[in-house]
Amino acid sequence: MANEGNTQQQRNRTKQRRLEPRSEVWKDFTRATGDDGKEIAECNRCGKQYKYHGTKNQLEHLEKCSGKEPATAACAAPPPQHNAPSGSGSVKDSNPGLDQRAANDALARVIAFGGCDPAILEDRSFRLFAMCLNPKYELPSRRVIEEICDTHCGSMREEAHAVMEECSTGNFSLSVGKVKIMEEEVLYIQWHFIDIAKWLGDPVLDRRVMDAYVVTPLGGYCISPLSGVPEASLELVRKGIVSAIPAGRGRLFMMACADDDAFVNELKHAIQQVNRSPTGREPFCATYMDHVIHSIARCLVPNSDFTRRMFSVVNNLKLTRQRRQDLLSQHGLDDPRECNEQWYSCYSTFEVLRKGYSSTIAGTDFQVIRILCDVWGKLYRAIKTISHRSRSPTSHLCLIELFTLREALQTKLESATGDIVDGLRRAKDALDKAIQDSYVVWSIPLAMDPRYKLESVEVILITIFGSEAAGAYIANVKGQIRDLYTSYCAKDDHAIDTDIGSKNPLKRALHDHRRKQGKTDLDQYLEQAPVVPETESIFDIGYWWSYTGWDQYPMVTQMALDALAMPTCSRLDSEGIAKVKSIIRGYYSIDDEEGEDDDGDEAAAAEGGESDTDDMIQEPI
Repeated sequence: MANEGNTQQQRNRTKQRRLEPRSEVWKDFTRATGDDGKEIAECNRCGKQYKYHGTKNQLEHLEKCSGKEPATAACAAPPPQHNAPSGSGSVKDSNPGLDQRAANDALARVIAFGGCDPAILEDRSFRLFAMCLNPKYELPSRRVIEEICDTHCGSMREEAHAVMEECSTGNFSLSVGKVKIMEEEVLYIQWHFIDIAKWLGDPVLDRRVMDAYVVTPLGGYCISPLSGVPEASLELVRKGIVSAIPAGRGRLFMMACADDDAFVNELKHAIQQVNRSPTGREPFCATYMDHVIHSIARCLVPNSDFTRRMFSVVNNLKLTRQRRQDLLSQHGLDDPRECNEQWYSCYSTFEVLRKGYSSTIAGTDFQVIRILCDVWGKLYRAIKTISHRSRSPTSHLCLIELFTLREALQTKLESATGDIVDGLRRAKDALDKAIQDSYVVWSIPLAMDPRYKLESVEVILITIFGSEAAGAYIANVKGQIRDLYTSYCAKDDHAIDTDIGSKNPLKRALHDHRRKQGKTDLDQYLEQAPVVPETESIFDIGYWWSYTGWDQYPMVTQMALDALAMPTCSRLDSEGIAKVKSIIRGYYSIDDEEGEDDDGDEAAAAEGGESDTDDMIQEPI
């Protein structure tokens, strides 16, 4: 009987091979086997099933079927039409309903602007994924896609230079930092500015990565010129910074960098003389605020024995990966690997122990953990506040955050006992030094906050340094602000036209009356009482300067734009990281031999050589 069954199955398979479905109906139906073992036909649109006795019933069903579109048709639905970018190759749309060029263009954008490695095009798993999305899509070669990346990135670079050229204030702040990209240490140059034209109605802080350089070890290897990646030499980077500022207009307002890097410090001194103001004012320089707060947090790291003991408690919990992620999310913590700081690894571990597993910690250890987590929590939230990656500025919050952290440390010092006191004292001393080194830089954007102005700066300095000593600090801040205002007045050939400031006749008349009394825009702004917003939590400083400030104090508005655009955080967002990757891959470089390459391709095509179409991966995946 077993042999008879096997023979029957073999006959059925032979019959199926002989009778392949030829009707058009099988484009919308699929042959399958029902629960009773008999053959059925299932509609791809609505899923209705028919016993397989020919195709008449299926044809009648298709005429009235109102179900969803066939799965194959949905996959092959054409995307929105786009003009084919230059460099996309001469690929013809051999598959009806599929826009091959638009699909290639979208894929190139993922690589150029998303930071994706172009080697993924050669990965078998990715090719299988692409085929599942649409079997008709012919995945292009890496060469074709990178040519499209060159086109897109070149256009973006030109657009960035055009925006900087047209920036109304003509001033820019500079962010210099290092990041690990593709196993290389890379120095990036990012420009920060706020354009009044964009700001009106929709305040936008513009951050643009313009250049990136590979950092080579001192006395070590050099970057091959065939890589197309520039090496980070002091002279090359300085020239790149100078050339990026529009000639005759732009001036470097402020430079933010890490203070623990010798190369960056040399670069800072090399460009401090770049584009001085007519009054001789040098650009402001400051350490990234997140670097400052990290350095304070490191002072609180306990000894290795204590840390090892607490870490072993967590290890003994045998947490799964999902449970670890849930705990971090539950307590509002980031992945410790993203922060890459020892103090944050301790904080996240101690915070989870304190709030979820307190019974596993001894009494004295718990008190230490409680104090550390209270202070580290405030430091962590301060970093999140000034590092907020929205389009809103945060420089006006830096001095406030430093003052708030100092008050928190002072409070803990007054009540703490034991070994933790030494760490708190070191942290407070580091914070006091940071304030003394940078109070002038961060006082300017705070004074440009209409809720605080100079009054809050004075209160902060008096609280920190005492009434007598604070007098000199306050006088220094006021002098710097007035010198800055003078430098803006000296370049009024490029300034915003103050005659179009206020559109309200009464306000304009009042403004002119005060000017006749010898009061400048700055005097008028500082003399007015601080603004008291109806709702403090939703006060938009950009909106205020865009409308009220621009209407009443047009010259001071320029100062506010530049002061609020000052960089505060060293961490690049995902868009910035993707831009650096594209620069390192050479997509943003300008090829002098681009025309020669094009001629070579045309000649090869004319002689029957390899063309762009040959670069397509034609074989099935």
